[in-house]
Amino acid sequence: MEVEIKQVTLTPSQSSFWLDLHRIRALFGGRGSGKTTVGALEALKQIETQPGIPGAIIAPDYPSLMKSTLPEFMNWVPDGAIVDQNKQEKWLLFRNGSRVYYSGIDDPDSWRGPNLGWAWFDESGRKKSNEAWLVILGCIRIGRARLWTTTTPRGRSHWLHDVFVKNAKPGIHWHGFASSRENAANLDPLFLETLEASYVGPWREQELEGHFVELEGTIFKREWFDIVNEVPDGVEWVRFWDLAVSVRQSADFTAAARVGEKDGHLYIADMIRDRWEWPDARRLIIETSQMDGLGVELGVEKVAFQLAAIQELEREKALIAHSIWAVAPDKDKLARAMPWASRAQAGRVHLVNGPWVPDFLNEVCDFPQGSHDDQVDAVSGAVQLLEQSAGDWVTVIG
Repeated sequence: MEVEIKQVTLTPSQSSFWLDLHRIRALFGGRGSGKTTVGALEALKQIETQPGIPGAIIAPDYPSLMKSTLPEFMNWVPDGAIVDQNKQEKWLLFRNGSRVYYSGIDDPDSWRGPNLGWAWFDESGRKKSNEAWLVILGCIRIGRARLWTTTTPRGRSHWLHDVFVKNAKPGIHWHGFASSRENAANLDPLFLETLEASYVGPWREQELEGHFVELEGTIFKREWFDIVNEVPDGVEWVRFWDLAVSVRQSADFTAAARVGEKDGHLYIADMIRDRWEWPDARRLIIETSQMDGLGVELGVEKVAFQLAAIQELEREKALIAHSIWAVAPDKDKLARAMPWASRAQAGRVHLVNGPWVPDFLNEVCDFPQGSHDDQVDAVSGAVQLLEQSAGDWVTVIG
């Protein structure tokens, strides 16, 4: 039986991609441009037109697959089209005999076996190398053989630009650029308005317009930051720790930013940055928290080994009167920096004068391509904590 695709009105960029018959295709677009939607519809088209031929739906990692790619695909699957599913082996069986595998591709080598007729790689731009792309390309060898990606581009030095633009081979075609505004009819107006107000410079051009741009040294500008010797009364302060527990010279730094907010203005003060093993970092966190006082809330990023660090801090009697935010980042580094980058551009980020300021300005103005971004991450975490947009509240038990 045929798989009937639900009716949908495509934007010009989506339509151009949909009608293209090239074997290998890409649709580059901004956030909210509908690129994942048309990627899902293309998968359903392949299921319908290649009955019995296996295909795959792939995302950069499994969490991305389950949060975005697969739900969007399932949103367009007609009722009754799926007759069987194996969640352990991660496949769906359609009533016309087509089997669809779905997975993240954290380990590209794990995908060297399948023989597929088609594959959709959503947000492939998040992969820093082309290894995963090449492995999937080698799997597309039966049926009409179709491979496509729907993704936000990542600059002219990224492998996507090499594959689809700079060194494109015959049979490879790309479509761009799908903008968020083009898909405005399908978006919450507040979503688009918020992005347009928050994104700045080339980042705005990449994330909203879907263009290939170079981001090095273009997110923050030195002249945006106001250096002050005093702050007004009534500032709400937090201290956020971005932990990197190692003393190796090649390792990231541990950085801790004390950030305050009042009337829409941010104040960054007393940045701490160095390399410590965990026992020394733990001792410094305790000492700094006691110096900051109870009015400065404490935040630690909730990822990987930091979970154990948070648990240790919970048990620390010296912090009995303090509270800890375990902040779970839900965006990449660039996206997390955008809220306070837009404030900086508007002249609403102030640096409290101190010996840390020159090094901070050097790092932030090199972001995101500089050798280190620990101080940027610390401020982003503090801003996220101030806005209480993510994180689990933890009351410290002595």
